[in-house]
Amino acid sequence: YKVIAGYWDDKNEALRYKNTLNNDYNGLIIKKMESKPEGNIEVFDSNYDKSVEKENFIRIVPESNSYIVKLYDKKTNNKVSIKNKIYKSLNGIIEFVLNNEGKISIINVLSIDDFLVEIFNDELAHNASYEFLKAYAIAARSKYLSQLGLQVEHSYCDFFLKTNNENVKYQSKKTLDLINKAVDETKGLVVTYNDSICNSVYTPICGGCTEDYNGFYNSDKDNPLSGIFDNESKKVNGFELSFTNEKGVKKWLKSNPDVYCNLNSEGFGKTLNFADTFFRWKVTYERKELEDIIKRKSGEDFGTLYDIIPLERGASGRIKELEILGSKKNIILKNNDIKNVLSDNELSSTCFIVNTEISEDGTPVEFSFLGAGYGDGSGMCLVGGIAMAEKENDYQSILSHYYNNISIKRIY
Repeated sequence: YKVIAGYWDDKNEALRYKNTLNNDYNGLIIKKMESKPEGNIEVFDSNYDKSVEKENFIRIVPESNSYIVKLYDKKTNNKVSIKNKIYKSLNGIIEFVLNNEGKISIINVLSIDDFLVEIFNDELAHNASYEFLKAYAIAARSKYLSQLGLQVEHSYCDFFLKTNNENVKYQSKKTLDLINKAVDETKGLVVTYNDSICNSVYTPICGGCTEDYNGFYNSDKDNPLSGIFDNESKKVNGFELSFTNEKGVKKWLKSNPDVYCNLNSEGFGKTLNFADTFFRWKVTYERKELEDIIKRKSGEDFGTLYDIIPLERGASGRIKELEILGSKKNIILKNNDIKNVLSDNELSSTCFIVNTEISEDGTPVEFSFLGAGYGDGSGMCLVGGIAMAEKENDYQSILSHYYNNISIKRIY
């Protein structure tokens, strides 16, 4: 490992410096706190009479676990105004702490199993069968417990969720009861290998094949979770799971393979809509628009955008490294920077090919990304797992399909 410490004004400046390093270094930008923030936090009652003031930290403990704390969308100008929109509903202990940026973070203190119920508050879980929910619960429990204590930037909490489910509501009490039942029945069950909890990652939809993952086993050995074709035989006629060349990737992305997450059927509710949107997808930008996006997000002025060339792909065709060719300079992007920099929001995955429309003078006019899947493609495909459960596979079969040589053990 190579660690480089220094002072940069913001992440974009640090990213520009990182791009000047030798390509052999694929590093992370990690912020280090110079000094611990300090300040007073005040809590007021509904009449805005001062109630209590504490330094740095306040904890609210409900009298009962059935109590729900509702957070509202709040904006402060010259006076406090509270809108009626509920930002988030939480139960359990709530903590207000000064975070590393000197702002207030809200932390919900939950058991791991209550935490699982919270993260299942998504559309896929609401349209899934019971066996899939059990597989999902075991995989998620393993994933988070294997990462316990490894937070870097958010040291004031155990887990920091980037996904915000504030606008997702449970479809019915029946659905919520089924999710709670799945978490409760699998209580303490985790995915293990050689008696160690595995980082059993998962992806919303793999697009037909999963990606190799080197962080699955908690082991000193290089023992990756191998990518698979997402069907019972783990084979697709006419294809080998090694999409490292552009011709093979192009053929794959234009195909309609018979895999679990290709939901060419009825009866999957909103999951079918999700799969139809992301199993194969296309995003198109005019050259000038894409130039502006890349310059803004990378912090690099590369001039006129000439081409985007994949340099390295993983087994599933996902791009690990690509080069942006410009009139002033070329830029190398790697891994998650690829999804972020090449789109106004974020590309669904890095499994894509680039089609370029050229004008008569040879200058690119338009760039189109034709891609597959949503997420990094590693581990269990959630849409595929839902389809497996509909085909009467139990949770053990679902987990064994996506994770190699595992055991399922109860640790509490």
